Amino acid sequence: MPLLDRIKSLLGRHVGADAPASTSDRSRASTGVLAGTDGFVYCIDSMGCVNGSLVIKGWALHERLPLSGLELSARLPSGESVSLTLEYGHARDDISQAVPQSPDAMYSGFSARASNLDCDDVQLVIRMSTEGDGRSFDVGLIDNLPFFCRPENRSGVLVLTDRTEGACRRYRAEHLAEELARSHVDVALTDVTQLATSHSSCKHLVLQRAFIHALIPELVDYFKSGGGLLLFELDDALFNYGFVMENDYLRCFPEWQKEQVEILRKLMASSDALITSTLPLAELMEAEFPDKPVFLNPNVASDEMISLGQTAYEARAARTDDGPIRLGYFSGSATHNRDFEVLLEPLMSLMADDERVRLCVVGEVKLPEELEASFSGRIERLAPVPWQELPQLIASVDVNLLPLEDTRFNECKSAIKWMEAALVGVPTISSRNRELEREIAHGKTGILCSDETEWEAALRSLASDASLRARIGEAARAEVLARHTTASMNPDLLDFLRG
Repeated sequence: MPLLDRIKSLLGRHVGADAPASTSDRSRASTGVLAGTDGFVYCIDSMGCVNGSLVIKGWALHERLPLSGLELSARLPSGESVSLTLEYGHARDDISQAVPQSPDAMYSGFSARASNLDCDDVQLVIRMSTEGDGRSFDVGLIDNLPFFCRPENRSGVLVLTDRTEGACRRYRAEHLAEELARSHVDVALTDVTQLATSHSSCKHLVLQRAFIHALIPELVDYFKSGGGLLLFELDDALFNYGFVMENDYLRCFPEWQKEQVEILRKLMASSDALITSTLPLAELMEAEFPDKPVFLNPNVASDEMISLGQTAYEARAARTDDGPIRLGYFSGSATHNRDFEVLLEPLMSLMADDERVRLCVVGEVKLPEELEASFSGRIERLAPVPWQELPQLIASVDVNLLPLEDTRFNECKSAIKWMEAALVGVPTISSRNRELEREIAHGKTGILCSDETEWEAALRSLASDASLRARIGEAARAEVLARHTTASMNPDLLDFLRG
């Protein structure tokens, strides 16, 4: 039996499609490829991106002769060729069984790495040689095997989000990836529009809100069949239909929301663990999925947020306090329309009594008609801006406003808006909920309000006292930099992923 067939019989269930192994036929192949010609055999066990580097693992041998050399390079679409750095591992015992007559012919398994390369658009060029002879084989990628890597070669974590951009992707996917990388865990981050072979080498899967995609079931099966863990990450109570229907915006789509909840709950029930951002959400998940470990991993500031915040903070510090008192409301999406009504009467009372007070509103929120009718000349409306510009915008106001309608859905909301303002030294007045009480020290790092009377007192206090604004803003900034960064990952979650 030819060598290639003997190896296939040993590894058949793990091996993907065969690839032509001649320089004249450069048909595209996939990870998992096993091919050979003229006594040469090579196998690419995995090909993926880890922390921005192209990483390839595999092995090569000759049927009769010891190999004298092995070179790998990546050929880019531009035609440029990049050499890969090789590291050698141990011979595979199961492959050695295929060549018992010449055990020395077995070449050690290898891994190859090249920085700043993605494997989606490169051809892998392998040159194998024996003494006095040489062969060159080109291997590319095909698209019909989106997930393949032998289970024993998988490592690290794939974080998959349903968002291509936005705050949810940043805080719950990108920041998680940054936390893992800081803890020396290999991590890849992608979204549902970019599912490809480049992430097949990861062992564990974190789905961040990603549950509506045709490939999700196949992806879940791939990771779980290879002994990996499936974790589902969610930062809103979207798995509870009753909570969802309390949101004025979301209840406009009742049947669609009900279908989404059912799909979401099914996937959460099949997960090995759940991750969320607030204690009320964690408790709700524990109650509804009692057999699942639930990890509380709060929203935190990334390194880039801290850097941008520092620049905005320094610019703000150089500004004089003369001029109007600017109150800022940074709403994000239209789901917050009802939230603003919480402070409507206290705000209108303050603006009626103090001509210095201005309101800056950023985002899609619809303001109450009576507010705009009474104070249109003192209200500045701004469209949403890229998040990188937000620190400078927040730094331009004197007080940050964080009103929340009193609902069970909002009870699960986190302190993101307080944290963003704190990074630039701006004090926040916030509605009180259980999570915000955990994060904000009332009167020290912010002011919490339970009713209109407390809102009016807080607004008037900060509007009239610049030193109080500065004291609360500085204390909040110190708290965020000390306890709310990507260096603060939940150690229990980290241990769980490390196994």
